[in-house]
Amino acid sequence: MTGAILSSGNPPVTGFVNKFSRAVGGGVEYQISPSIAMRSGSDYQHTYFFNSSDAIQGQHDVRIVCSVEFSVWQHPKRRF
Repeated sequence: MTGAILSSGNPPVTGFVNKFSRAVGGGVEYQISPSIAMRSGSDYQHTYFFNSSDAIQGQHDVRIVCSVEFSVWQHPKRRF
């Protein structure tokens, strides 16, 4: 990861953080009809970045997703 570190009175400095990010998540899907389904899920991710003190700091994020899925064609054995 790369990013600019802004400090007062000095030009921006570019910093690089080479650390692993980790993520875990899950979701559910509800079949409404043979071609339409509702899907929802959530993910947790931990990343690293440079803070304003030029130190590496961890960041926790959560993503929640809700979507509608439309299938144009389904295999005949997979229909409910």
